[in-house]
Amino acid sequence: MAVDFNLPILFVYPNGQMKMIIKRMITGMGFKSVTEAAGGSDALTKIKEKSYGLVVMGWEFDLLGDRNILLQGMREAGGSLESIPFVLIFGSDAELKKATIDIGTSSSIIRPFDQAGLKKSFVKLLGEF
Repeated sequence: MAVDFNLPILFVYPNGQMKMIIKRMITGMGFKSVTEAAGGSDALTKIKEKSYGLVVMGWEFDLLGDRNILLQGMREAGGSLESIPFVLIFGSDAELKKATIDIGTSSSIIRPFDQAGLKKSFVKLLGEF
């Protein structure tokens, strides 16, 4: 099955410069429909308004508990992390291990990474492209 490059992707990431770099990687892989969210509350609102095929989220953002607002809101909406595939971006292996225990994850990647590394995380969820 071919990957749909028009797949709606929600991108939630805190750091301006890194956010731009990662978004460029995503669009550089050919994905055309990337929506940015300012934080967990904004992401949850967007998820309720539109169906996304993938969420790419930086784990370290947590302004006012935003990360937990997003994750808890999705659970309360009757979904789970499995209902919308997630790629979680971590700053360290320790964060990854804790998050995997706390919530589970669809796919993850630890910074620093390049476009090829990010693509591996996408392939794990979407199939080869």
